[in-house]
Amino acid sequence: MRSPVRILSLALTFLALAGGPAGATDYFVRSIENGLERGTLRLALRNACADSGDDLIRFAYSPLSEVRIRLLEPLVIPSDCRGSVTIVGEDVPVVLDASLIPSSGGPPGSSCILHVDR
Repeated sequence: MRSPVRILSLALTFLALAGGPAGATDYFVRSIENGLERGTLRLALRNACADSGDDLIRFAYSPLSEVRIRLLEPLVIPSDCRGSVTIVGEDVPVVLDASLIPSSGGPPGSSCILHVDR
């Protein structure tokens, strides 16, 4: 069985490698919360995957010096995703922090921290 960190790493590697699609639908992340509430990354990813065609997830402007989203479970691309999804940061560095996800073979905190380029 793959560890949550490995799944997260594979999923976000896929997202990072996808180029900025032309004519993509933009989804904006406006919240640093981890759930499926309006404006969260998970909901934006779910909606982008449900939408046919290529999509772009952007982080809205933030007065914070860093946008850090603490993931409590892996962030994965659904197997039925209908197009490519690209995630890009905006005005400030964006960090997807998976250090709270328990990892097999190590304590919480040994999971990865991923930066989203802006």
